[in-house]
Amino acid sequence: MTLWLRLFVVIVAALFRRKLGVIDESVLHFVVLPNDIDANMHMNNARYLAHMDLGRVDYIIRCGLGAHLRRERVQALLGSATVRFSRSLKPFERFTLRTRVIGWDEKWFYVEQSVDSKTRRAATAVFRAAFRGSAGTIPPEQLLAVVGHREATPPLPLWLDAWAGVDAALER
Repeated sequence: MTLWLRLFVVIVAALFRRKLGVIDESVLHFVVLPNDIDANMHMNNARYLAHMDLGRVDYIIRCGLGAHLRRERVQALLGSATVRFSRSLKPFERFTLRTRVIGWDEKWFYVEQSVDSKTRRAATAVFRAAFRGSAGTIPPEQLLAVVGHREATPPLPLWLDAWAGVDAALER
């Protein structure tokens, strides 16, 4: 199954699944298919990231932002990511993808995603994402108001400041 077909399935399924609150977790289930594996006979590292894209699409639709983003021609943009690969996923192995927003600041949403096999964690990633419309970057609180979320960000983990510092140092 190509990623385009998986994307189509995720979009259609998201339209019928339970709606999510902004700080709820999206959970999707997949199987490592032959086109996901590399020469080492495990899931290619790029496929982890491609599946994580699908998790973020599911989350956006299910928390109610999908229609607004499409209508207003708003784009979701990743600013940076860090990924920790813990173990390989073998062909035809089942895995669970979890996606949750851990918080936001004046510009960025911080998203954590994990890939778990039946026995243990295979990968964890943290993404910094922004949304851009015709007038520029949309502040997270403004976007969250569209879905009726008016609460402040959950407390951001302390390590996020260190990660943001490394990210800024890499920017040239």
